Amino acid sequence: MMSALQKLVDNGLSDAALIDLLYDLVEIDYTMDPFDDNDDRQCCIALLYDRLLGPRNDPSGYSVVGINVNTPSADYLVYNEDDANDACKMCIEETLWAFCPSFLNQMTGISQTVFEALLPQCEDANDAVRSIIDGSCGIDAFVEAAVGAETNGRGHFLACYDHEERELSVEGGYYYLYKTD
Repeated sequence: MMSALQKLVDNGLSDAALIDLLYDLVEIDYTMDPFDDNDDRQCCIALLYDRLLGPRNDPSGYSVVGINVNTPSADYLVYNEDDANDACKMCIEETLWAFCPSFLNQMTGISQTVFEALLPQCEDANDAVRSIIDGSCGIDAFVEAAVGAETNGRGHFLACYDHEERELSVEGGYYYLYKTD
């Protein structure tokens, strides 16, 4: 997909026409999906986001490595609403041990000193903290409260570079980009 877009740009496709084409491609309409795989979709979303901001990066400079979309200007995680929620929940579930003992106390009703005692164990304490959460407020309520407690919401957990959630509005919904470098 990106090589085809690069050929169009090389043959004189204007910026405005490229942006219109990208909007058409990434429109959220699952009855007519022009992509063979999600990598192409993610690259087109990142290219559209960058072009709307002004960088005139070539489409050929966009690729997916692992779960990141690599671009000439940054690396991003790219998600729709449901996938962003799932990725954020997974990130929180993997880092329960790192939450402030006072927040864990507030959410679970278990003494802050219990969580302070678990701190030196770092990642090894994650299962114990998860058991306490599951036995008290539940993981879904915990995730909702954690995201709500952060000024940058999901961006705090997913955008390891700057903790910002970037939103791209398209026909049918939104995509979210999280800068990872």
